[in-house]
Amino acid sequence: MDKYINEDVAFLMVVSDRMRVMVNGTESNDAAFAHRATNLLRWMKQTQMDEIPRERRLGANYLLERGSVVFGVFWERQAQLGYTTVDLETMRAMAMQLQLSAAEGEELDEAQQLMVKLPALILDPAMEKQAVAVAQQVFPTVRVSRLQTAIRELRSKGVTRLPRPYLVKDRPTLVALAPNEDIFIPPDTTDIRTARGIFRRELLSETQLLERQYTHQWSRKWIKEMLRTQRGRMSLEFDMQSLRTAARVTSNGLLNTEKLFEVVHCYRRMHDADGVPGLYYTCFNPHVTTGYAYHSLLDYDHGEYPFIHIERESRSRLLDDARGYGEVAFTWQQQIKTQWDARVDRASLATLPPSYYPSGMAPDKWGPGVQIPTISPEDYGFMDIPKYDPGSQEVEESVRRFADEYFGRPVDEQNAVQSQVMRQDLANNWMEGMRRIDTQVFQLCQQFLPDEIYFRVVGSSQAKPLRTTREEIQGEFDVTVGFNVGDMDNEVVTAKLGLIEKALMMDTTGRVDRNHALDVIFELIDPNMGERILKPALDASQAEIEDEQTIFAKLMSGVDVDVKPEGQAYDLRLKVLENIFATNPLAQHAYEQNERIREVTDKRVKQLQFQLQQRENAIIGRLGA
Repeated sequence: MDKYINEDVAFLMVVSDRMRVMVNGTESNDAAFAHRATNLLRWMKQTQMDEIPRERRLGANYLLERGSVVFGVFWERQAQLGYTTVDLETMRAMAMQLQLSAAEGEELDEAQQLMVKLPALILDPAMEKQAVAVAQQVFPTVRVSRLQTAIRELRSKGVTRLPRPYLVKDRPTLVALAPNEDIFIPPDTTDIRTARGIFRRELLSETQLLERQYTHQWSRKWIKEMLRTQRGRMSLEFDMQSLRTAARVTSNGLLNTEKLFEVVHCYRRMHDADGVPGLYYTCFNPHVTTGYAYHSLLDYDHGEYPFIHIERESRSRLLDDARGYGEVAFTWQQQIKTQWDARVDRASLATLPPSYYPSGMAPDKWGPGVQIPTISPEDYGFMDIPKYDPGSQEVEESVRRFADEYFGRPVDEQNAVQSQVMRQDLANNWMEGMRRIDTQVFQLCQQFLPDEIYFRVVGSSQAKPLRTTREEIQGEFDVTVGFNVGDMDNEVVTAKLGLIEKALMMDTTGRVDRNHALDVIFELIDPNMGERILKPALDASQAEIEDEQTIFAKLMSGVDVDVKPEGQAYDLRLKVLENIFATNPLAQHAYEQNERIREVTDKRVKQLQFQLQQRENAIIGRLGA
């Protein structure tokens, strides 16, 4: 079964790399923003979320081996310690500026009020305790002893350095989770989106646990209790599951939990005293009963569990009823192994068959070329080996053929269509999961990604902002993905390209959208190449219009500009010239009064008309009038 799993994992990875991801607006005026959002989503997945390839591959293995997989989609914040330089003169200037603002009637917040007092307190040695207390409010992450040293350095030297945590990662993240090992769902659940509750187990190092205080607002008291009592302590249920996993999978890299801390993330749908339902998030440890790390409404505005469930098959409504390749093909694998063992045993017997000799008269040696003297030759010899059975090979080939057909491998022409349908169904099932993942990634970006990063990615500070309301996050845009398994066959792609070419030649009424036809052609060849080469249709048309308007200005100056023989939208350019002369009286007057302008303009119009006629003649020559 390992062969089938490896092949189909590779197939799903190719589907993931080649599928086309698009954000679609639900209203007609959303098209421009949807295009920019698509670019943002691809940028985030391809350049920022560097864990995606590994997590996808791991998830595909879970899906095929175990029958289902759950992907977690979270907004991840990761902090790192750094140093910031604090200058007393800068602090005094800031305090004076705040005082002036207060004098002008501006209301200062609590932090600003403390900053006004701090420089004077630092300069007075008798007020050192008060200065430390105020500095604690301004720099809450710095230890008291370090603040005392910093205040003395500021008083004596005018400058000091303070450790300050800062975010090094603030983006969406994807995690593949194994059901009943990494994530636990009630067995009566029929849809993960409506589950009563979901529990995810996570193992953290000491550094990671301390970091969560700043990045996830976990309780400092709870973290101290964890460090004091829970190092290396795992729940019994999880230990038993780990033992079962270790017994099933041979590995030298079994997880060492001696220095790790177990954390359980609980997501539950509950209602408040007024009966209003909500999605609550609690982080705790089963052995710490004095409190929890965090408890509140989940702050994801999309209103869904941050988990996407994909199952290989649907045998019932229960999520835990899907089977993996190993469970389905266990009997077939045993049958093949039986035939293998039989042939291997026969080959072993043929190489060194059992021997016989008179009782109490064992020869000194057995082996090729060894001479054994005997009076009765029949008293020494080798047993007869089993006869070769050709039926063993036939049984194995029959079982293999059945397994190939069952798992969608093309065996002959008779099951070629069936095989492609099954492969496409596997790809569609996987892509539907990827679509839901991409939807949540985009929704998290809408909620948490700073607009300045969005503007930098899309290249326009005048665009519609990304950050938006909860209602828009939950329903304004749809994410789609698509891939055709047949497009992996070069012969199929060549045939499709030929059909598109014929359709373009037959289109004499403009029913075929040539811009979309180019998109389809490059999707068939290589979607990544198409994204690099093709400009958006609106941008391409606008570039043609602007270029022709520039050429028109040259024509009005009497400059002769020839039409390029290929690679231009001749029809669009001709319409631009016609529209200018139809709406611009000055252009009409210049054309009528200036013979040079009339000459170069007529020449360019005739060249554009000639190129259009040449295109039409080519179509007629191939298809007939």
